[in-house]
Amino acid sequence: MKKPIRPKQAAKILNGPKASSLQPLLSYANYLQHQSKRLRDSLSEPIASHIALANIQHGVATIMVDSSTWLGKVRYLAPIIQQTLIKQGLMINQVVFKADPTYHLGRKFEHPPAVMPAAAGELLHDFANSVSNPKLQAALHRLAKHGKRLDN
Repeated sequence: MKKPIRPKQAAKILNGPKASSLQPLLSYANYLQHQSKRLRDSLSEPIASHIALANIQHGVATIMVDSSTWLGKVRYLAPIIQQTLIKQGLMINQVVFKADPTYHLGRKFEHPPAVMPAAAGELLHDFANSVSNPKLQAALHRLAKHGKRLDN
């Protein structure tokens, strides 16, 4: 039987014997983060909060956009963004945009709490009474207690 892999603390990995192999990657990530911040600072606020410089490779800058809606708007600004990156001292021949709603742009995504309607709670309670397994029945009763009346 294999021994389970235990997660290591980030400090142990970054300061350990293999840290030298990670240093170029960390430096490049910091560089991209710095260039991305400079790009956002040079653009107007509605657009700046929806983009991030993800990569620069072979003269192609890849910019992540947080939604397909903003992707359509940002594509019109490709020449302006390219000129801005060139003014920052980057050798850019092309700008590519990609939409990824899960790409972290430094914002918190807050979801409203889930609410169970009272009718669903009653339905779960009735269903729990028809179940013969006592553990499942108890779990369904606990879940049914979360049913709340929704105000219109």
